[in-house]
Amino acid sequence: MSMAFYSLATKGYKDSEQNGEYRLHDYVFDCQSDDGVQVTIALCNFEAPIRDCFIQDENPEVSNVNGTPVTIYGYDSMYMVNFSYEGINYDIETKNMGLNQLQELLENIMSRVKD
Repeated sequence: MSMAFYSLATKGYKDSEQNGEYRLHDYVFDCQSDDGVQVTIALCNFEAPIRDCFIQDENPEVSNVNGTPVTIYGYDSMYMVNFSYEGINYDIETKNMGLNQLQELLENIMSRVKD
């Protein structure tokens, strides 16, 4: 298993007062298991984390995990998940992970944050 952590900063992003200044935006965790499961979790406390791709869906299906609304997009062996929980905005992308494993991951995140 391998894991990497990094942060993303943006230059003057949406802040006219910080034109040309870098501002911390996201914390990102990249994990990969020995059997090929990949998970990227991005966190931001003031808006949705920055993505390098975007899915346009005017009426996305919203699931409910532990009482929290969660938007899940699935394609082939990949899931993209967006939700806000306890004041933190999450953007999660998985590859080679089943839906049951994804549900378990989300439930674990939500139970750990409260502790």
